[in-house]
Amino acid sequence: MDDISKKINAYVVASAKAKGALEKEHGVSLESLDIQTALQHVLHPASDNPAYLLDYDLTSERIIELLKDYDFRSHKPELLATIELEESLIPDGMPRLLTEQTIKAGGEVWRIHKNDADPFPSVPHAHNLETGAVMHLGTGDLYDKNRKVVKNIGCKALLDIRGKLAKFALPETACR
Repeated sequence: MDDISKKINAYVVASAKAKGALEKEHGVSLESLDIQTALQHVLHPASDNPAYLLDYDLTSERIIELLKDYDFRSHKPELLATIELEESLIPDGMPRLLTEQTIKAGGEVWRIHKNDADPFPSVPHAHNLETGAVMHLGTGDLYDKNRKVVKNIGCKALLDIRGKLAKFALPETACR
């Protein structure tokens, strides 16, 4: 196993160990992405790239110490829906986050929150758990962490996704 794989595995184990203690202390349900985002805010707020976290060789104890006063609730929007897609919309080569997620084989998991702190790119919008990409639910544009359009999923895929969210107020779309 190469050095980067060892660092990723160590981070995932430490984060998972810290998760229970942080949930109990803060009284909130957390996911590995919540812990990663909080660590980014605490250790390097100006960076959108979580890879630098590996350089800290974080232990579960250190993660708990760093995040003991972190306000997770302010960054935990109400979840409207989680949708799973059979075919991937993410373009090849888009970097993956350091989080460990369970996804359907060949598919993806997207989350849509009601009160996301950041209204970009639409209200509401979808978050891809594996890549950190966000999707405009009116145009179908996919954005990377730098807010750059990487792809448009097309009307057919967008209407399929919107169909799974029919009970929610969604942005206007030109797709019919």
